[in-house]
Formats: sequence, structure tokens, C-alpha cells
Amino acid sequence: MALTEEPHVVHRTEAQELWMAGFEDREGNHVQLMNEVDTSG
Repeated sequence: MALTEEPHVVHRTEAQELWMAGFEDREGNHVQLMNEVDTSG
């Protein structure tokens, strides 16, 4: 898999951040990974 989009914040609230990163698999399909991070402490 090749990284096509660096991890970055796409949405932020007081309670959480939503991060996404893009990859391309061996067959040329685009894949997005998402991570929700709790920032409420």
C-alpha cells in the first residue's frame, strides 16, 4: 500500500478530533482510514 494522503484532521470539536489518511492498495483501489480521538480530557 502506498500513502496518497498524509494523516490530517478533517473535523474538530471540543470533545473530539476526526483524522483521515488515504492509501492506494496493490490493485489501485483508494482506501481512507478514519480515527476519532477523544480530546475531552
